[in-house]
Amino acid sequence: MSDPNTSSGIRAVIADDEAFIRQVLLKMLERLGIEVVGVAENGRKAVELFTQTKPDIVILDIAMPEMDGLEALRSILEKDPEARVLMCTSFSSKQYVVEAVKVGAKGYLNKPFDLDKIREKISKIVQVDSTV
Repeated sequence: MSDPNTSSGIRAVIADDEAFIRQVLLKMLERLGIEVVGVAENGRKAVELFTQTKPDIVILDIAMPEMDGLEALRSILEKDPEARVLMCTSFSSKQYVVEAVKVGAKGYLNKPFDLDKIREKISKIVQVDSTV
């Protein structure tokens, strides 16, 4: 486990419509030394935060109001085709995840979250000098 006082140099935006999930994810990323530069409750806000903060990674829930995760993913990739986005879902159906990966997501996280899985997925898609 990473020292909470050690920064990985990775910056992230989190988007989920459930406040509890946003808080859990925020705490897990902080434990990994990842700086959360934005937290959104819907896809539209996630796209705005991506544009403003240019994070290394975006973690998007698939099911959100105003703009769902797939729409937000498309908007983010229009702005930056190299954007690194992980989708998160509690859906048992894989069709949404398959569609998100086809659109350009770099992977997905299943809810409930597992710290080791988050570390593994982020390490694979964010190329940095230090490990998460």
